[in-house]
Amino acid sequence: AFADFIVQNSILFYMLFCRNSFCGGIIYFAGEMYSRGYAHWEDKMKKVLNIILSVILCLSVVSPCFAIQSFAETGDETTLKFKDGKFRILVFADPQDDVNPCEETLDLMYASIEAAKPDLVVFTGDNIHGPSPVLYRSKKRVEKAIRQIMEPVTSQNIPFAIVYGNHDDEGKVSKQFQMAVYNSMPGCLASEGEAMTGCGNYNLPIKSSDGAKNVFNLWFIDSGTYDKENGGYAHVAEDQLAWYKKTSDALKAENGGEPMPSLLFQHIPVPEIYELLKEVPKGTDGAVKKDGKYYVLNTDIASGHLDEGPCPAKVNGGEFDAWKQQGDIKAAFFGHDHNNDFCGTYDGIDMVHTSGVGFYIYGNGPLHGTRVIDIDENTLDYSTYMMYYNDLVGYKSSNKARYYEGQYVHNIKIAAFSAGTVIIALTAGLITHGVKKSKAKKALKNNQK
Repeated sequence: AFADFIVQNSILFYMLFCRNSFCGGIIYFAGEMYSRGYAHWEDKMKKVLNIILSVILCLSVVSPCFAIQSFAETGDETTLKFKDGKFRILVFADPQDDVNPCEETLDLMYASIEAAKPDLVVFTGDNIHGPSPVLYRSKKRVEKAIRQIMEPVTSQNIPFAIVYGNHDDEGKVSKQFQMAVYNSMPGCLASEGEAMTGCGNYNLPIKSSDGAKNVFNLWFIDSGTYDKENGGYAHVAEDQLAWYKKTSDALKAENGGEPMPSLLFQHIPVPEIYELLKEVPKGTDGAVKKDGKYYVLNTDIASGHLDEGPCPAKVNGGEFDAWKQQGDIKAAFFGHDHNNDFCGTYDGIDMVHTSGVGFYIYGNGPLHGTRVIDIDENTLDYSTYMMYYNDLVGYKSSNKARYYEGQYVHNIKIAAFSAGTVIIALTAGLITHGVKKSKAKKALKNNQK
C-alpha cells in the first residue's frame, strides 16, 4: 500500500524531496506511466517496481550522493555566458493556451527561434490560461499544457527562463506545482527563489566571454495577480523589493562597487508606463481608452504600437523608485497587454512591451509577435526589435476569428450568442404559450355565457 501511494503521488514526492535528483526523475516517470494508464501491469511486476521505487525514494531523502544538480542551479555547461561579445534573448509574451495550443502560436514560436537563434528564451507570463475549463483544478492537464507550449524550446534544448502572469495559477493549480514541471524540463533556468511573496523571484548573471566573471545580470520577478484590497492588478510587494535591493547590492559589491548592468522581466507593467503616453481629447486619431481617459504614445520618448490602454496596478508599490535607487536596471520588459509592443525611456530607464505570441486569447492579427534582445559585452548595453507573425510565418491564418480576437474569446462569444438565442426562444415560447392560454380562458368564459 505504501509503494502504491508513492507511485500514485509521485509528483508530490518529486516536489518535496527530490525534484533535482535522478531519483526524482525515475519516480516522476513512473507516476506519469501510472497516471497515463500503464498501471495494468502484472501484479508481480507492479510489486517489484513499487519496491524499487520505495527504496529509491528513501535513498534520495537520506543520501546526498544520489542528488544530481539540475540544469537551473549549477554546472559550467549551463552557465549563461557571452559568446564573442554577444548574447541574444528571445521573448515570448502571453502564449496563454491550454492542452492543445493553437497551430498559429506554435508556428510563430518555431519560426522565431529559427530566425533569432537565441542564447536564452524568456517567457514573460500567462504561459498557460489557468482559468480555462480544460485546465481548471487539473494538475495533469496543466502539466500537459505547459509541456505543449514549451515544446518549441525544449525540443531544441535551448535554455529558458519564465515568470508568471495573473492567469497562470488562476485555475487553482499552484505556481509551485507548475515550477516543478518547468524544472523537470531540459534547459530550465527558472527557480522558485527565496521565501517571499510570489513564486519565481530570481536572477541569472551572465559571464564574460572568457568565463572569468559576471558582467551582466537578468532579473525575473513575479508581479502577482490581483489586488484584493484595492481592486485591479497586483504590484510587486515590499519583501520582493527588499530581496531585489539586497541582491542588487551584492552584485554591486562583486562588480567593484558599480551597479551590475541589468535587464528585468515581469508580466504586469509598473504604473510609470503611462509616463510614455500623452493624454488627448476623445476622438483623437489612434487614441486608446483607459478608465475614461484617452491616450496616444508620446513619440518624443517612445515608439512602437499602442493598441490598448496599459493595465498596471492601481496602487504604485514603489518598484520603479527602487530601480532608480539601485541604478542597475537598464530596461524592464513586460507582457500582459497583448496588443502593445511599444518601448520608451522615462527617468533614465527603458520600459518595453512585447505583444502576445498566443492566438488562443485576444490579440490583433498582424501584431502577434516576439521580441529579440541583443546585449553587447563591450558596451554592456542592449538593442531590441520585434518580429511579427506575418513576416515570419508567411501566411494568414484561415481562422479569422482566432487571428483577430483569439479562439477563447471567439468561443465565449459563440457560447453567449447561443445562450442568448436559447433564452430568446424560451421567452418567446413562454409568451406564445401565455397568449394562447389567455385566449383559451376568454373563449371558455364566452362559451359559458
